[in-house]
Order: sequence, then C-alpha cells, then structure tokens
Amino acid sequence: DFTTQPGSWETGSYRTEPSSSTNSEDLRGQRNSGLSDIPEMQDEELYFLEVGGNTPVGSPASQDSDGLTGRTRALAQYLKERSSSSPTSRSPSGDLSLSMILAGKTRKLAARMFFETLVLKSRGLIDVQQDQPYSDISLKLKPALFSKFQP
Repeated sequence: DFTTQPGSWETGSYRTEPSSSTNSEDLRGQRNSGLSDIPEMQDEELYFLEVGGNTPVGSPASQDSDGLTGRTRALAQYLKERSSSSPTSRSPSGDLSLSMILAGKTRKLAARMFFETLVLKSRGLIDVQQDQPYSDISLKLKPALFSKFQP
C-alpha cells in the first residue's frame, strides 16, 4: 500500500524522498553517462531537435506528405551531411557513432535524437547496431536515405 505525501513515498517500512543533492560525494555511486544536464553545454548543431517541441507528433501540420515530421527530416539531413563531412563522428567501419554525436548534449536532446533515430530505422532509412547493452549505437545510413533526401 502506497501512502503519498508531497515530496515523499512510503511503502511498508520504506520511506524515500527524492534526492535534491548535488554534492559530488553523494553522487559518487551514480554512473556517468557522458550526457550533460547543463543547458550551457548544448551545441547549436542539433538545434532542430529543440525546435517545435510542443507540436504533437501525430498532428497533420507537423508531418510532410511522406509521414515524416520536420524534426525527423532534419535529423536525416543532418546524418547525411555528417556522414560525408566528419570522420571524427564515424567509427572505423564508416558508421556514425551515436555517443560521439551526443557527447556533451543534454539528456532531453539525447532522448529526442534517439526517438528520431528509431523513426528513421522503422522507415528503413538507416540501420542501427548495438553490440552489448549500454554500449555505443552505430548508425549506418542506407541508400534510401540518400535518394529520399536529395538537395
């Protein structure tokens, strides 16, 4: 049985309160994901993931005739440009590295990028591979992405 009070949760003999501590000694057991929660650390190159955040995904105004949202189309274009211009974001196999692209970005931006990556995967425009749980995700652009998003 849960008894809730503002700011706390009780279950049986356990009572927990959300941590508001930012003391590094209190957080030493937490894993460092490499993602930043600090807005100042945001990079402008993924600005399109921040734009239009309140537009419902299913609304007709937010989608093009092919059923992709503007955010998804912008990510496809970004990945296309990134794959041809930046060897630093690519793994030795030539695939793009999601962790390298998202290094220093906020969790919110990383979550949005991950979602849009899954949309592109479901449409057959990219392929994704992750060798082990919690390891880097490599993105391989398929020819369909290049033919669909020509300048």
